[in-house]
Amino acid sequence: EVFLDDYSTKVQLTATQRGGFHQYTFPKAEKNVSVIVDLNYRDEVIETKLTRVSDTEIEGYRISRGWSVKQHVYFVARFSKPIKEIKSIKAGKGDIASLLFDNSKNQVLKVKVGLSQVDVDGARKNLAKEVPGWDFNKVYAQAQTAWSKYLNRINITGATDEQKKVFYTALYHAMVAPNICQDIDGRYRALDLKIYNTGGRNQYTTFSLWDTYRAAHPLYTIVAPEMVDGMVKTMLDDFQKGGNLPVWTLYSNDTWCMIGNHSIPVITDAYLKGLTTVNVKDMLTAMDVSVKKEREGYKKYDQ
Repeated sequence: EVFLDDYSTKVQLTATQRGGFHQYTFPKAEKNVSVIVDLNYRDEVIETKLTRVSDTEIEGYRISRGWSVKQHVYFVARFSKPIKEIKSIKAGKGDIASLLFDNSKNQVLKVKVGLSQVDVDGARKNLAKEVPGWDFNKVYAQAQTAWSKYLNRINITGATDEQKKVFYTALYHAMVAPNICQDIDGRYRALDLKIYNTGGRNQYTTFSLWDTYRAAHPLYTIVAPEMVDGMVKTMLDDFQKGGNLPVWTLYSNDTWCMIGNHSIPVITDAYLKGLTTVNVKDMLTAMDVSVKKEREGYKKYDQ
C-alpha cells in the first residue's frame, strides 16, 4: 500500500501466483479519474497490442527484448467500473493508453489482472481460476497465508524485533525466485519458444544460477524440498528444448550472461539428497553435452 502525494491517491496491491489485484482510492473532489496502461515502459519493445474487450475489460500483450531476447507477456485486466473512454498515447513502438473512469460516487476502483507467457486465453483462464471474485481483502489474506507457509518453516529464537525483520525479509527475498511459469492448464513457453504442457509438474523460470547455486538452491532443499524436483525437471527440459542446461534463464530465454554452468551442482545436490526423480543417465548426458559446447571459456574449462 502506498499513498501517491502528487495525485492524493491511495494505491493497494496484492497478488496471486499468476495475477494481480489493484485497488485505487481517488480524491473525492475528482469526478473523473484515469489509470495509465503503459506497454512501452522498461525494456526495448518488439511488439505490443492493447484491445478493449468490453466496458469493463481490456486485453493485450507485450513482446520485448532485454536480458531475454524475446520475452512474451500476455494479460487480461477487468475493472469494477465501466471505462468511460480510452485515449491512446503513442510513444515509440509500445501502446500507452489512458483509461477514464467516473468517480462521482467516490467508489474504490478495483482492477484484476491475469498474466500468462503463453497467450491471452491463458491469461483469462488464470484470472478466472485465481481471482474469481472482487474481494480484495480475501486475495490479500490468501497471499499472506501463502507466504507464511514458507516463512514459518524457519523459527529463530533470541532475536530482537529488528533482527526478525531483517531475517524474514531476507528469507522472503530468497523465495521470490525461481518463479513458476506454466498456466493453470499446464501450458508453458519453452526455450525453443514453442508451447508445451507440463503434464502436472511445475515449470520454473528466473534461474539466476551464477548467483544462487552456492546458497539459495541448497536452502530450497531444506525449506522447500517439494519444489526441487520441478526445478531439476525444468533444467532437463531446458536442455531438451534449448540444447544446453540453463545458465541464467528468464522468461523462456537463456540470457547467457555469466560464465560456467551452475545448474550442474544444483542438479547433483538434488540427486545426492534424493530430491529428484530424473533419470541419472539423462542428467549425466545433459551435463556432458552442455560443458562441451563452444562458449566463452568452455574450451579451457574442458581441458
